[in-house]
Amino acid sequence: MNDDPAIAPASVWCFQQGALVPRHDSLAVEAPLTMHIGPAAVITLRTPGADEELAAGFAFSEGLLTARRRLVAITQHTPDAVEIALSAPLPAHWGRNTVVSAACGACGGQAYHLEEGLRPIAASSMSLAPGLLLGLSDRLHQAQQVFALTGGLHGCALFDQSGALLAVREDVGRHNALDKLIGWALLQGQLPLSGHILMLSGRAGSELVSKAIRAGIAVVASVSAPSSLAVDLARRFGVTLVGFLRGERFVCYSHPGRLKEAVMILSS
Repeated sequence: MNDDPAIAPASVWCFQQGALVPRHDSLAVEAPLTMHIGPAAVITLRTPGADEELAAGFAFSEGLLTARRRLVAITQHTPDAVEIALSAPLPAHWGRNTVVSAACGACGGQAYHLEEGLRPIAASSMSLAPGLLLGLSDRLHQAQQVFALTGGLHGCALFDQSGALLAVREDVGRHNALDKLIGWALLQGQLPLSGHILMLSGRAGSELVSKAIRAGIAVVASVSAPSSLAVDLARRFGVTLVGFLRGERFVCYSHPGRLKEAVMILSS
């Protein structure tokens, strides 16, 4: 019997050698979580587990936590409802009363506010050998336990600049996975995450780079491509953004100066 709320059993039929063969399989759970933040209610579709971290990371990524407006408590009233108590009222311009799908990291807000409150990351925040990045995608993949059973989850991992793996979070929504990871760091008192590397299992979208900047992460790596807006944010806010990190190669889109000992070949 499976007790993991992130995994649901399923009966399926596999087509092989010309026949449909019955099999037992596992699915990644996608279920709504209602986050009550003051008068606002946000429903996000997520994979159950680490819900308090998700709520904390969401509040942080939305810029709701400031020196004046601190996190007082997070209470999970039911398996699918969390209440976030802040020390001061929400800003007047903020509000979401909608469903945020597992694919959407910037839906449902009153304004598109990726850059609001972001601060540039110092160029001297860290440096690392390029070769240190090469094995990170494989290590993230190996650490994704639910993905190994279902094949249906995004993941992200946090490494320190020596390459030590600190935390991994998974979710059907890549923005949820990152909010869980940032929420973990927040509740552990580790923000800002200067001197850390973020590894993403999918493409690097602008909403993920924005969350990383807010958390102070200087190096963001992905197994896939970034979007044009993600590259623009990384260049303007001081993030070293790496894409297509596979095997023995990758593409650096911004601030390559943090990659020490790399030979820079300038085009003529």
